[in-house]
Amino acid sequence: GKRCGEYEGLVAQIRASDAALSAEEVEMKRAVLVAIGRHGQRVVSGKAYAALVEAVLACETRRASIARGLSSALSGAVSNRATLVGRASETLARLARRASSREASRAVVEGLSSLLEVCPQGAGELAAAARRRYPWKGAASEEHCAYARVWLALCEAHPLLEASVLRLVVEKALELDAEVDCSALWKAPAEAKPAEAKAEQDVFELEPPEGAAADPVVEEEEAPEAKLDGVMCLLLAYVESRLGASVASREAVFRATLDAFESAVLATHESKFVQFAAFRVAASSPERSSRFCARLVGLVSDAPLVVRVSAAAYLASFACRATTVDADLAASCADHFFDAIDRQARALYRDAPPSPREPVSSLASSLASLAVSPHSLKHHLSTDHLRDDNDDDAPRDSPRLARAAPALLHALFHGLLYLMCFRGDELLDAFPRFADPARWERLLALGDGRPLARCDPRIRAEFFKLLARRRLAKPPPVPPPPPSPAFKRPAPLPDQADDDDDDDRPHPRLDFFFPFDPYLLPRSRTFLLSAYRDWADPRASRPAAPPPADDYRGDDDDDDD
Repeated sequence: GKRCGEYEGLVAQIRASDAALSAEEVEMKRAVLVAIGRHGQRVVSGKAYAALVEAVLACETRRASIARGLSSALSGAVSNRATLVGRASETLARLARRASSREASRAVVEGLSSLLEVCPQGAGELAAAARRRYPWKGAASEEHCAYARVWLALCEAHPLLEASVLRLVVEKALELDAEVDCSALWKAPAEAKPAEAKAEQDVFELEPPEGAAADPVVEEEEAPEAKLDGVMCLLLAYVESRLGASVASREAVFRATLDAFESAVLATHESKFVQFAAFRVAASSPERSSRFCARLVGLVSDAPLVVRVSAAAYLASFACRATTVDADLAASCADHFFDAIDRQARALYRDAPPSPREPVSSLASSLASLAVSPHSLKHHLSTDHLRDDNDDDAPRDSPRLARAAPALLHALFHGLLYLMCFRGDELLDAFPRFADPARWERLLALGDGRPLARCDPRIRAEFFKLLARRRLAKPPPVPPPPPSPAFKRPAPLPDQADDDDDDDRPHPRLDFFFPFDPYLLPRSRTFLLSAYRDWADPRASRPAAPPPADDYRGDDDDDDD
């Protein structure tokens, strides 16, 4: 009876909270857990100790020393009964949410590493536990950061988990991203600019949403942006450390991040910040930048519609913002936009004549010189790869064509104008093929100007100024956009689509956006400064050209008329 009472007291001691324990009691509990791990075979094999095993699996703690003792007990149990690896993983995953100190995080990481060492086949159970126990988006910032810190640290010790863990952290960060209101992050400039200067300089800066406060807004401690900022600090610090390691580590993190980007971020409607993890990795070298662009080109050519439209936005934005995208790669991206616009226009507008395009062999050589992998290059240039319902052989009355082609065409058109506004002078100076006025006149006339009318007015106005400054074409009158209700009507299901070729109705979730607009999270933005290109007004560094005899520049205020 005495031994039975001692046993029950031991079980109760392990199950009890350690919040109010003295230092001696904490040390005693740690020693008990270590002893259980040392005698793991006896504990897990005897039915008399079933309650003790259950107590260990249910143990909760915030103390690093007890977490180390618990890790020892769990490793001893799993090494003698592998079927316990799933429940042991759940226990350590629960601890990861409470590991607020770095010492506690290290203790949990050591425990997870021990489980993988004694039971390597339990990696799948570990990944499943990580997903099940991930904090929900309403949890405290401390809990989100503690959990992400543990699993990212585990990846450094066990790179085979990297792809699944990065995908998990990115998916959960996207849930926080969706809750962020950028107006809460907007801070008015210290000095007011003249209206004209602001219109010119802020074209590619994130402007405050309608109704945003003019004064800086103080973030609440538990605001979604504060939680996301902490998680992004950990995520960007992780990829930065991996990029500074061996060649194999750099390649592994590039592939894992690209996989997470394609599987989670790319199809997310207007992600605000999480995509910058992929930006940081892709912009870490010119070679990785070219591979990232080649992959986006492949997705623009062959993917579901939502992904194709999104990939066009990412391609244009990355080519503008990444410092590692040189003029050659930017020119190849612009060539792809011209080529894809031409294909879409010929499929959508029956009377659209083919435009002179750079031969495919020339585009191939320009990408090959930028170290694009052979697989990506083949994926990029294959004629079969570019053929779909919107190609020349597609039925002209296809309901899918009527719904899909306009949205993709408008995205490509918008992307090309954005790219030329940002880097147009550089491309026009270095590549004569972009200085052909006929090329631009044909582009502006596509679809009676409907793609042009859909563009963001700021981008359109800046592009018109580029045309006038370089004397490329006369800005045409812009037709009024269709009434707003047309944008709000839901697209019918494929089997309900009518046969009218109404190309003024885009898919309701295909609004174009610029995914690499300036990053506003204050703490994590420091990881991006070296790789990020800010908008610079090209007129500030170029002498004004004398007006031609037929001056078609007009008044800037009338650009959109």
